[in-house]
Order: sequence, then C-alpha cells, then structure tokens
Amino acid sequence: MEHKHRAGLDSKDAANQAKCYGAAVRLLGTREYSVVELSGKLQRRFLPDVVDGVATELQALGLLCDTRYGEAFCRSRVERGYGPVFIQRELDQNGLDKELIETLLEPYDEQWLAKAIVQVEKKARMHKSSNMLSSEPCAVASDNSENIHAAEQCDLVQSMAGAVIGDAATDKMLSRDQQREAWQQGQKERARIARFLARRGFPAGVASRAINQVMQATDQ
Repeated sequence: MEHKHRAGLDSKDAANQAKCYGAAVRLLGTREYSVVELSGKLQRRFLPDVVDGVATELQALGLLCDTRYGEAFCRSRVERGYGPVFIQRELDQNGLDKELIETLLEPYDEQWLAKAIVQVEKKARMHKSSNMLSSEPCAVASDNSENIHAAEQCDLVQSMAGAVIGDAATDKMLSRDQQREAWQQGQKERARIARFLARRGFPAGVASRAINQVMQATDQ
C-alpha cells in the first residue's frame, strides 16, 4: 500500500513522504500516538499535505489508531493516580472525539472513588500535620491497615478535621479560641487536599466523598 500511495508522486515529493513516513514509524515505535498528536509533531519538519498523507496511510495499515492510543493513555494515567476530568481534558486536546472519550472512560466509572481515596492516603503520608493537638493515638480500625498505617490516618484526621482528640481532661485544657483555631486549621487542610484532588482531575463530589471516607474509617 505504501508504494501504491506514492506511485503518482514525483521523486522529490516521494522522498519527503518517505522521510516523513520513517519519522512517524520511529515515533510510533516508542509509544502510541493519536492522529492529531503525531501529525503535530511531524508538521514541525514536514509540510501538512505530506503529513496528512502519511497519517492516512498509517491508519490504513493499523499502525496509527486513536482508540488504541486512548486505551493506553487511560490505563497509564489511571495507574498514575489521575482522575476522569484530567484524562478527558488531555484526550480532547489530543484530538479524540467526545463519544470515544466517554467509551474509553466507562470501564473506570466504578473505580474513581477508590482511586481518589488512595490519593488522599498518599497525601497524608507526604504531608503529616505539624499542628498536632494531642499526642494521644487515634483509634483506627484494624481492617484498614492495607491502606495506611494507624498513625498516618490519625495525622490525616487531625489535620483535615481539626478535631480535638483526647480525653475529657485534654478537652477542658483547650480554650474556645484554641478549638476555633484548630477547626479553622482543619478546614484549611481539608481544602488543601481537595485542591490537590482537583488538580489530579477528580470531580468535587468524588473528592469530598474520598476525604470523608478516610476520616470515617478512623472513627470505627
């Protein structure tokens, strides 16, 4: 098919198309590309008409495929902890149509909350609160040990919720102003984690549920 496609070209055009074809194949040898993404890279070196011809040829040969690219992209970004908003935006920018994007994301619909929870737990490990209100350990359900350690969960709850953790004597030692300050600090931490999830591409509703679920797990 390659030779038939170039049969009607003069020697110069055929040479340019051959070079473009070779460059495209080398790029595709490293990873999957969308048609728009690959064409954009090739147009830095070759004329648009030449690139369009090569892209059409590669699609006909099955070497260039938006669906296969989208599947690989989704799998990679989900494994790296990104949410549907981020993935949808990137796929749209790389030329995939809305219907295809929806089809590609559909298999992950039931996974977003669990993926967001993993990110909340990771954030807890990376950013332990420096404003601990009590040195008393939090009670954590033992069956949650697969996600994060008890101490890390305790840090997360204290930083996000700003709750006054401890026995009655400790509660009495804290003034109303201290409790208010702790609550405000907790809200700031919660908002910080919510913004982190938003940057990772998780919808606000999913982010809120993930944060709440991690907090509730420590109360069981």
